[in-house]
Amino acid sequence: TDTAIPTLYSETKAKVLDTLMEAGRVALTCDAWTSIATVSYVTITAHFINKDWQLVSLVLQTRAMYESHTGANVADLLKRVAEEWHLE
Repeated sequence: TDTAIPTLYSETKAKVLDTLMEAGRVALTCDAWTSIATVSYVTITAHFINKDWQLVSLVLQTRAMYESHTGANVADLLKRVAEEWHLE
């Protein structure tokens, strides 16, 4: 797990970044929910139409969100995700 999982993550992230670079425009969606254990999670997904006119959806991040779900906090999260994935 100390070697295989980080390697798989790096390879997959590189493929997703390459795919995103092919997109002319990207829409981000944000979904939040609370687990049975009352932990709040947020998932950010990128959506775009590829050159073959097919809808592509890629989950960029799922993480626990301990902060309040205010507009400012969600905007900050979206900004950080966009920067990490090189989306302007």
